[in-house]
Amino acid sequence: MNMGFLLWATGVLVVAYLLSTNTGVLSALSIVCGACLVWIIARFIGNIDLDGPKTPLKLKIRGNNRHRSENDIPEEVKQKLEHDMSCFVSYDAEHVLSIDNFKAIQMNTECIFARDAKLWGSCDYDDRLTLEENVKRSVPMFMKFTAVCAIKSLDGFVFELSGKEFTSNPETLGEGVRRVLTVISDSDPASYHCMRKSFIGKRGWCFEFNKVTLFITTFSPCYPSSHSRYAFGATSSFILFQPEVSFALHNIPDDTPHTNWVNPKTVRDRIRVAYKESGREYLIRNTVIYPPAHDIVKPFGMSDDSIIKWWETTGNTRNESTNMNDKGQSCPFIH
Repeated sequence: MNMGFLLWATGVLVVAYLLSTNTGVLSALSIVCGACLVWIIARFIGNIDLDGPKTPLKLKIRGNNRHRSENDIPEEVKQKLEHDMSCFVSYDAEHVLSIDNFKAIQMNTECIFARDAKLWGSCDYDDRLTLEENVKRSVPMFMKFTAVCAIKSLDGFVFELSGKEFTSNPETLGEGVRRVLTVISDSDPASYHCMRKSFIGKRGWCFEFNKVTLFITTFSPCYPSSHSRYAFGATSSFILFQPEVSFALHNIPDDTPHTNWVNPKTVRDRIRVAYKESGREYLIRNTVIYPPAHDIVKPFGMSDDSIIKWWETTGNTRNESTNMNDKGQSCPFIH
């Protein structure tokens, strides 16, 4: 209420009150004038609440905003918020230790696409945290990778398994792979959670995240130089996620059990011949219909009956004994 009006009204009421009492005017007028004076004084002082709690104008406006929807938020506010949140959980995925440490494999493998592959990597490993906690730090960037891989023509995302815990043999590697894939799967924004399925080791299963199908291969120092998953001197194990769209971008033909060894014509022919000539020949099945999980973590040998059941939580993840002198398995960069 305007302060000048309060003072003017107070003066008028005081005069009226005095006149009513001094001139013997009806006491009712005195009562009315007195009541008005009390009300004005209370409003002036602001310490007496005679007609219910007062809400300041600003708070009243804020209260109305509580009922507004996301659509009422200005677009520039949304964009700034999304940018700030992205910066808070993101990092430069092209310049991280996981990518640097993976270079030895990328630059030496026989795959003709590897050297020019556009890769993102997991954030730098923190030894103070558990493996699961480290993976969770990279999940937001992995989610971004699956969202933009087709737009940016990205070929893969590398997770580094740091430490000797996952480099002694295929079984320990498989345990690390299971733990990493489970954390990622549990964070799937599409809620498919492929690692919680009961048919991981069967045909029909594939690793899927954010509605993107990913082909997975692993590398480790535990494999000898005659193996296709040989780490070329790298001290860590690695998990490479390749989106299916990457194969289409490079015009890689469909998988086939047939190979032209004498006169290689297709991309697959040339890659298979290159691996064989380097002494890292890998198993080529007589069918293209088989469980993809069987090729994620490879045994030491080439037997199709020797499978690392990395998806199982039991202590024994191996079907049969292995021979380290046997050669490796499938090409890590193509089906």
